[in-house]
Amino acid sequence: MRRWRDSVLVSPPIAATLVDLILSEPVAGKTIAVQLHAYADETQLQRLAAAGATVLTVTPYGWIKPDVDDALPALIRAACSGELDAVTFTSAPAVDAVFSTAEEMGFGDQLKAALRSNVATAVVGPLTAKPLEIAGITPLVPVRFRLGAMIRLLCEHLGAQAAQPVVMPLG
Repeated sequence: MRRWRDSVLVSPPIAATLVDLILSEPVAGKTIAVQLHAYADETQLQRLAAAGATVLTVTPYGWIKPDVDDALPALIRAACSGELDAVTFTSAPAVDAVFSTAEEMGFGDQLKAALRSNVATAVVGPLTAKPLEIAGITPLVPVRFRLGAMIRLLCEHLGAQAAQPVVMPLG
């Protein structure tokens, strides 16, 4: 089976374009493993199976509801009270988990308002951005969908926000 390096993969990096690339070669009789997350694209899994592939799926990540005293509720309270400059997300399920926890705490609308205004929100890529965009939040998304690129973009954004002229009396 062919292996692709991430530097030559698809654009945009979504399931449909990846499956297009895979189906550019015969897959009948082959086994294809697919890592799932909260937004499994069943249509793409069906396309692979219809082409004759055996499709195996794995879901390596899960969400466990936090205790009241855990870090996530504290982070939500800090974002809502203006104590945070930024938050980052590396997966859409993490966005959903934060939103659902905020709702359960009674801070759902307040958190979304903070993320729309004074708390910079950065994501690793467009799939992670989607639930934020649905909520009316425009996150920072790096050109290269990698953690390092997200951090660099966020640092540049925060640096630009912090840069304010200093006016000194008498020069």
